[in-house]
Amino acid sequence: MKHEYIMTGAANDHPVRKEPRPIMPGLLQFKDLVLTGMTSSLNLSIDPGSMHQIRMHNDQAADLLVQVLFAEQLPESGVILFEDRELTSLSPDELARFRRSLALVSVRGGLISNLKLWENITLPLLYHHAAIPVAVEEQAMALLEKLGYTGNIWALPGHLAPMERVMAAFVRAAISGASLILYAGNLDETAKPQRAALLHQIQELHLRPGAPAALFLTTGNEQHLETLPLSSLQDLRHPQPASRGQHD
Repeated sequence: MKHEYIMTGAANDHPVRKEPRPIMPGLLQFKDLVLTGMTSSLNLSIDPGSMHQIRMHNDQAADLLVQVLFAEQLPESGVILFEDRELTSLSPDELARFRRSLALVSVRGGLISNLKLWENITLPLLYHHAAIPVAVEEQAMALLEKLGYTGNIWALPGHLAPMERVMAAFVRAAISGASLILYAGNLDETAKPQRAALLHQIQELHLRPGAPAALFLTTGNEQHLETLPLSSLQDLRHPQPASRGQHD
């Protein structure tokens, strides 16, 4: 089987995965993608089960990339390919299927205020299934326990601390069956013990066989990601140097 070695990012960046990884059909591709207001372009192929980090200017830039990825906004230039087709060419049914393959874990949590915590976690599954499998419910409860959540899952989420909202969003993504999980925002200011527990469960999720791919859109130093075996790291915070052969 053909293999590739991936090593991106500046020399002083944290280590990325060094062992050979089988080349699999790309789950998603970014080709010369440029967001509005940015000068750096993004070229990235996300394979099933791979993990990637993109450093963004700020939360607004990360939010814009999420919106472009969900086909809610258009980029300044470039394309995103899903199954070798541009997102803009997908039919409404195909676009709906693509969006179901994504899950978002935001530092804001993204919870619906008038739904109970458990309803927020299980809502994506209820869209597509008449009932939630018992094994999935048990998985969700086990994840909440491992993350240290001891509150009432039948309460509205208004009382949740910011990190508890992130935990709930992660559990929702973990049980959703998504092919790609997006992690958007800056976790630098969260409590270290809770952050460590979350990162441990993220690593557990994405290193198991058949795991979803992961894409971290970060806006801080994010030194805590050093423990994750990233396939690539890209920095969109600074303009990219001219390619060889270009002239002023």
